[in-house]
Amino acid sequence: MKKIVIPIIIAAVLGAGGVVTAVALNKPSTAVADNEVGAPEIAEGKYYLNGDVNSGAYFELTDSTLKLNFDGDGYAMVYDACINEGWDEWNADHTANMFLLDYCKENPYTVFNLEHLTTIDIERHYAYMNDDGTPADDIGSFMYDGKSISCSPLGDFTLVE
Repeated sequence: MKKIVIPIIIAAVLGAGGVVTAVALNKPSTAVADNEVGAPEIAEGKYYLNGDVNSGAYFELTDSTLKLNFDGDGYAMVYDACINEGWDEWNADHTANMFLLDYCKENPYTVFNLEHLTTIDIERHYAYMNDDGTPADDIGSFMYDGKSISCSPLGDFTLVE
């Protein structure tokens, strides 16, 4: 009987060791999503609509703030861009007013980066109203590809050095 028990015990120990070894060797590596993805460097400066310094619109990005500037009538520029995109008049008016009140001031921003998507986010206060009629806080997000800030419905604002 001892001759049968000892090989069974040895087989069980070796089997358990094999399972532990297999699990240790096949342990999945840390997923990319589990690692902190660093935000790209955001270059400070003036980002002009379509990279054209004569476009009449630009974002000014500093180390701590983002501000949309218009050389002329910003309301008309945004309103017309909305209408050209097929928006109705109410939404075009709402959006143009929101741009002027929320984007055309120095806004502190944060950079959000998730693998292949980078956004520059600011707080907005005009876009939505609470039930009591006070402005609700909201986030305005602008896509950033390393050289341009995308701002719908106007288009891409490219850094001009």
